[in-house]
Amino acid sequence: MTWKTILKFIWEHPSSSYLIRVGDYIEVKTREKKLSGEITKIMIALDNGDVDGSYPSAVEVDSYDLRLGYSGSAHFGDTFAYFNEIKKVGRD
Repeated sequence: MTWKTILKFIWEHPSSSYLIRVGDYIEVKTREKKLSGEITKIMIALDNGDVDGSYPSAVEVDSYDLRLGYSGSAHFGDTFAYFNEIKKVGRD
C-alpha cells in the first residue's frame, strides 16, 4: 500500500481517520521529526500519571477512537507515538 493510496482513502472517508487499529499505517509528527509505520500495538492508560500506557494497569486493545481523548500510545517499528502525535491514518 502506498501513501498515495492511504491519503486517498482518508480523503474519501474522513471520519474513519479517527479510528486506529492494529495493522493500520500511521503518520506521526513529533517535535523532532516525522515518522510513519504500521501499528503493532495500541496501549490505553488507566492511571492518572500514565501518559503512554506503560503502567501495569494499562490495557492493550485492537482498536481505539482518537476522539475519546484517553492517554496512551500506538506502537510501530521500534518506537511509539502518543495518541495526540498521530496526524494521518490509513488502512487496506
